[in-house]
Amino acid sequence: MKQIAIFLITVCTIAFLSGCEEKQTLPYIPVEETDEEIPHEGEDVDPLTVNYQLDKVLQCDPVNTDGTDITNKLDFFSSPARISVSISPTKTLFTFENGELIPFYPFAEELQSPVECELDTAVVPNELRRKDTGEVLATFENDGFVISFHLDSKSLTYKYKFKSIN
Repeated sequence: MKQIAIFLITVCTIAFLSGCEEKQTLPYIPVEETDEEIPHEGEDVDPLTVNYQLDKVLQCDPVNTDGTDITNKLDFFSSPARISVSISPTKTLFTFENGELIPFYPFAEELQSPVECELDTAVVPNELRRKDTGEVLATFENDGFVISFHLDSKSLTYKYKFKSIN
């Protein structure tokens, strides 16, 4: 019986030691495969363009944060403003067209359309930001874009709500 015990201990020790050998492998060098859908730099790709038309103009104050629709109360919103967003794998372009009769502009300065931008989906609501300055041009809420701005009053905020016309 003693011989069987010694034999089993020897076999287990050899099996244990043979399983502990370090395997030497080559270092892992990742290889990035090219994505067929992303075009090479300089290639012209047909962008997806979505057009939006002014749906509502809201006047918001500290008491009424949801706003009051003033679109039908002012005649100059009869020629509505429009925006378009063109998305391709390489860039996103934003174009704003103020209505012909609308006397005020929602941005601090005149935009040289189209403006290259990026859609920040890491925040809620999603923000459409200028690529060069980081300025938020619009936010995407529910079913369209919203552009918020102030006129002469600091307590009143105005919001353009745009809906897709595609």
